Amino acid sequence: MSSVRKGITTAAVGLIFLITIATVLGGVFGAPMGVSYVETDSMSPTLQPGDGFVLVPNEIAGEPAPGDVVVFRAERLSGGGPTTHRIV
Repeated sequence: MSSVRKGITTAAVGLIFLITIATVLGGVFGAPMGVSYVETDSMSPTLQPGDGFVLVPNEIAGEPAPGDVVVFRAERLSGGGPTTHRIV
């Protein structure tokens, strides 16, 4: 395996490891974090279907502002599951 390919593989494994640790620690300390992806084109042109994103809790990201994309647990939309919208 070439050194460039080995470096890319190591970086990818490291990134997956860091995301996993952040997700677990966030859940343990009450600040849920995670990764998700866009399913529809409702977030165009900023996010396209298939784009991935990292969930960051308010405690880290700060208060949401107009233009921010937020994920929340909808009570009446999407069967009560997580829903992604842009704040206007």
